[in-house]
Amino acid sequence: MRSLPARSWPILFLLPLLLGAKGPLPSRVPQEFEFTRLNRSYRDLAGGAAPVESGPLRIDLSSPHQDVALSRHRLRLVPRGDGTHDAELWVRFQGRGRLEARVSVGRLGQDFQDQLLLPDQTNRLTGRVRIERAQGEYRITTLSLPSDARVQIRSQVAGDLVGWCERMASIPFSPVECGGLDRALASATVPLPAPGQTYRLADEDLTGDERRRLDAYLGLAGKR
Repeated sequence: MRSLPARSWPILFLLPLLLGAKGPLPSRVPQEFEFTRLNRSYRDLAGGAAPVESGPLRIDLSSPHQDVALSRHRLRLVPRGDGTHDAELWVRFQGRGRLEARVSVGRLGQDFQDQLLLPDQTNRLTGRVRIERAQGEYRITTLSLPSDARVQIRSQVAGDLVGWCERMASIPFSPVECGGLDRALASATVPLPAPGQTYRLADEDLTGDERRRLDAYLGLAGKR
């Protein structure tokens, strides 16, 4: 079992729950939540990304260090009546870090490094979770979620890689093509943890009002 913040990219899905409408929670409508204390900075959430491939050209991207600031998030929950919840998570974030890239064509290759910028952006994911109350914490188990998330990135490395590709493509009879490479390098596909993992959300990560509202929601959901 893991404690938040988790290492990898579950920040995009595992920020469950609360801050909703004032007053009693309606019994049979979706609810939207936000945990204000989770709107903060996180370090080293993701290590790698899916490779970019175009014919014989392959670019492996990794980021050993990042600082990601989560500015807002909203989670829309719908109880399914079996103790699980359909979930749609919206997040807004930005950050910076270190980008490392290895570009190769057959046996030829070159390494690049530069600063990485994650521009201010939003992302939306859907899935299904189980939420259980335990002493001093909530336990969130992912039952289904996307295999990856696409994140916008900015770096001088992208221009360097395009230049390297174009030089390779200029060699007579070269099989390398660089069309669309600049667009492909404007984002990274980041793997998400596989479903079935349980994460801990401590009571101190919520305000007193948020805990009361979350408990009320879970109580109503359990009566469906």
